[in-house]
Amino acid sequence: MNFLTSYQMIMMREDINRKEKERRRRNRWVTDAIFLKDVLMLLIATSTRSVTVYDASGLSHVALWLILGVPNIIRSFDYHFDHDKGNLVLYVGDDCGQLVAMEFLQPKNGLLRKKHNDKLSFFYWIQLYAEKEFVIIKYLGRPHGDSLIAINYCSHNNTIVTSSRDDKTSVIIKSLENGSHNYCFQMHRGASCFAISTYLKILITGSDDGSVRIWNIVVKDKPIATLREHQHCIEDVKIVESEGLFLSCSSDGIFKMWTIKEQSCVQTLKLAFPSFQILGKIVEWGCNSIYPGPKIITVTDAVHENSNISHSLRLNSVWLRPHLLVTCCNYIARLNLCFTDHIDNLDFTVYPPPPLQNSVLIPKTWKIGEDAAAYMTLKKPEM
Repeated sequence: MNFLTSYQMIMMREDINRKEKERRRRNRWVTDAIFLKDVLMLLIATSTRSVTVYDASGLSHVALWLILGVPNIIRSFDYHFDHDKGNLVLYVGDDCGQLVAMEFLQPKNGLLRKKHNDKLSFFYWIQLYAEKEFVIIKYLGRPHGDSLIAINYCSHNNTIVTSSRDDKTSVIIKSLENGSHNYCFQMHRGASCFAISTYLKILITGSDDGSVRIWNIVVKDKPIATLREHQHCIEDVKIVESEGLFLSCSSDGIFKMWTIKEQSCVQTLKLAFPSFQILGKIVEWGCNSIYPGPKIITVTDAVHENSNISHSLRLNSVWLRPHLLVTCCNYIARLNLCFTDHIDNLDFTVYPPPPLQNSVLIPKTWKIGEDAAAYMTLKKPEM
């Protein structure tokens, strides 16, 4: 892993004309961020009730839009790109338990209208209702009585899963089809995180008391098993469908690997992040802490008429790289895991990006090779 660059994001309108070092940072923080890989854009939500949209197609991210005056603080994002219709639906959950869908009608041309070609465009939330040519905002109700922590859209059955620390509506599986039944899972102290697999038909939840529960996605009355080996709040869980395993990480840095069928722990690791050694420091965990990385799947495997559906689903859950990342505060832990016999060699060196004061987006070493440099030295033939 090579660290490339960093920058301070724009949170408020007054940050536009200020230098990075002069922008206010105290009592402001990022609540969630999402990368829209289909349109190469980065969305960042903050505690100031604002959303900043960056163009992430180049090495230098450029702020395009700033949305101010969001009714509540956004806590979680997820999105779905419809290749048939060509639109993008962004699902937003806030600290009041509300669920909002923002349907962008021209995502390839731009999420919103550009007021200026050479500088940042900003909108107030109430102004977005008049931008019907670009975006349509729909309120999907208030499924939770407490802050909506996480959102997961399942394209397999067109459902959306949300979680909260509300003990009455801890996890809700909401179908986006009209008239379909919704499933509500209740648990003591709510759910701090969750992971769902429509292929295995299981839901795994974590709670503040360290409990990990395994559910059948259509049986909401009682979990299949309740695991209590963690002593602190569960920060994140992830499912490894192809191996029948799932991973969990608690706030004290305990990382565990479990088998789904036997409901037993097969490995435990203690992650000693440097933040744990600082006396009096509040250890901060993000919305997602475990990052398995990209998955192995090809378009031909997914759409081939004679391909096995279950094989495609299992293939989609195999990770491309032989390690995963666990984040805490400003630190990243790399854990080497191996679930396949064949592992591609992904060791390579990434060229650093150009200096931020330069306008170029591509390093010179990327653009001109030895052959091209030699060709430039040749003289043009005389006419």
